[in-house]
Amino acid sequence: MTLWNPTIHSVVEYARVPVSNDYTVRDPTGQTIITDLVPISEVTQRIPGRNTTQNQTIIFKANLPALSFNTYYFEKKSQFNSLSFRITKFFNYS
Repeated sequence: MTLWNPTIHSVVEYARVPVSNDYTVRDPTGQTIITDLVPISEVTQRIPGRNTTQNQTIIFKANLPALSFNTYYFEKKSQFNSLSFRITKFFNYS
């Protein structure tokens, strides 16, 4: 996703992207950035003519240089990234 800043000042904006799944977001240098996954309200989802499957929004902080742009990269998280596992170690002392 490319975000453009047409002003003569650097700005920090919070970008909101409607999604159906969770994503890892990377900045222009490839570093993972902090995101927040927020559900889209029921009222918004029921707007007449709104034909979409996106039911969540990813929000992240975007740093935009003056009169320039930055590109942010989205990578779909696998189900294994979202799950936590409990590992139990068994010992056989016989």
